[in-house]
Amino acid sequence: MIPNSYGTSALVRFTIRGRRLSAVLGLSALLLVLMMALPNGRAAADPVYTQRDILVASNYETVSGAHLGTSVAVMGDVVVVGAPDDDAGKGAAYVYERPSTGWTTSAALTETVKLTAGAIEGGANFGSSVSISGDTIVVGAKGDDGNKGAAYVFVKPGGNWTATAYAARLTE
Repeated sequence: MIPNSYGTSALVRFTIRGRRLSAVLGLSALLLVLMMALPNGRAAADPVYTQRDILVASNYETVSGAHLGTSVAVMGDVVVVGAPDDDAGKGAAYVYERPSTGWTTSAALTETVKLTAGAIEGGANFGSSVSISGDTIVVGAKGDDGNKGAAYVFVKPGGNWTATAYAARLTE
């Protein structure tokens, strides 16, 4: 990305020989496309990503301002999504597993499990950061413990992710 005169960034792509190509990133309803101006005066489009599914919280109709998607982590077929303002700022992290039919756009996908920190204070913002590695998920709560923050470690029980208590709470 290269800053332009408008204070925004212009997308630039280079040929294998280092020649600069102008490029524009476009978004349609289901497709993210990289458009490039080629040296021969033609344009080329590279599909970058296509939308395959919409992830929602099972309680999305009753939760306003949860900020689902503030943090996201992906590993293999598991997606972890933070919602730090869920439940009056206590926060939550939602775990989604790829269905056996694959990611599809036929219907919104609800979470496999909602992770919480149990009796946590409002304003803890559990879910402000998320990470996953193997069968371990770590969820940050930047406002926990009087704004000192904490991280909560969850370990997948045998089989599938289920509503489970955190295995450890990490603080300074």
